[in-house]
Amino acid sequence: MQYGASPLRSAPESFPGLLVWQPPLLAAMAGIVAVVDPLLAVGLFAALCACCAAASSRPIPQVFSPLALLVLLTAFAVGWGYAAWRLPALPEADPAWLAERPRVHLRGVVDTAEPRQGDKVRVLLADVRCTLPDGLEEVLPGRLVWTWQHPARIPLPGEVATFTAVIKPTRGFVNPGLWNSRFYWQRRGVYHRAWTRGEGAAELSTGLAQSALGALHTMSANLREGVRRNIRDALGGEAPQQGAALLVAMLTGDRSGLDHQTRQLMTGASLAHVLALSGLHLGMVAGLGWLLACAVGRVRPDVFLRLPKSRLAVLLAAPLVAGYVWLGGASPSLARAGVMFAVWGCLLLLGRGRVLLDGLFLALAVILAVDPLALFELGLQFSALAVAGIALLVPLARPPLEAALDRLPRRLRGVLRFAGLTLMVSVAANLVLLPLALNAFGGVSPHL
Repeated sequence: MQYGASPLRSAPESFPGLLVWQPPLLAAMAGIVAVVDPLLAVGLFAALCACCAAASSRPIPQVFSPLALLVLLTAFAVGWGYAAWRLPALPEADPAWLAERPRVHLRGVVDTAEPRQGDKVRVLLADVRCTLPDGLEEVLPGRLVWTWQHPARIPLPGEVATFTAVIKPTRGFVNPGLWNSRFYWQRRGVYHRAWTRGEGAAELSTGLAQSALGALHTMSANLREGVRRNIRDALGGEAPQQGAALLVAMLTGDRSGLDHQTRQLMTGASLAHVLALSGLHLGMVAGLGWLLACAVGRVRPDVFLRLPKSRLAVLLAAPLVAGYVWLGGASPSLARAGVMFAVWGCLLLLGRGRVLLDGLFLALAVILAVDPLALFELGLQFSALAVAGIALLVPLARPPLEAALDRLPRRLRGVLRFAGLTLMVSVAANLVLLPLALNAFGGVSPHL
């Protein structure tokens, strides 16, 4: 199969082309978008075809053979159908009693629990049953998101939570073209929300008999919460200083110790993203593997004759990365970053080139095969675009930097090369993220 004569291969030497399976993946991603905005999806598909034609300097009819065009259209249709099939359907109508906003007695099984700012925890409850004031019991469709401020402790998966609260639908403000909170929760099968405050607002008890897998999950969650508690205690206890609270947030994802002023300062400095465990943190953890590989090379240089430094770094970083993903509760953003690391690591171990761009495509294929609706997550969009910007723009800017550094003394060259490449990476990522940041948040920060 060919897209003309490998259209993107005719680009400059430093500009990486696309492999034969990558345009269909992009077409499938455009099809996934059609679940929300068919017109935008068609525009993205047309833009994909136009980019292939521009890269080959030939008209679109000459770029794509009939078979290749059929493959792209099929990938678009498969992406659309798969995403529509996986999207949970909204309930036909809310229960009539919900409009009266009564305080009801709820009982549900904890699915996930995430510490949030302001000493809150956000819990997703499954199998939610409500006892109305008249004694009738109703079963809520889907799951319920429960916000508990000043909790007695963090609920654990598998526990049963009982409390009294007012249930409301997960409808947010109407923001045409911007944030759609109802669709955000619909993707998770969550249709209702509740809020409580105070340590005594809810009771937590051990759930019913679990399967072996469920029991293992609960045991892992207990162990993880114990590690997090030890870290919090070591850094200041329940009311740490804000510096310690920031460190707890970046190590464990627990942001409950951050106050409003700290969050505002982080947002104003364009650093709010460091509070969400993601690829940035995982990259730092993986960097420890590289440092360990360098240390091994210092002690035993001959080891690199059998195992190159890059492959040794992957092997040493793998358990650190897995441990950090576990400590962060395998949040969606952290799990996606873990998949990307695994893919890049495997490509390095196999001695493949073009690791960054091909690894990104392969990771996206794995992530979207498991959950096509993950494409609508801002975290995945920011991560993928940032990596793509780095892979495409930095190679173009690197030759002028190297030419300028060749005129400098050798000792100064290494320091300036590191500083220059770091700046290039940051600028490249921010340039490609600029439109998405403007659309998602309505503004950008000048801080790179």
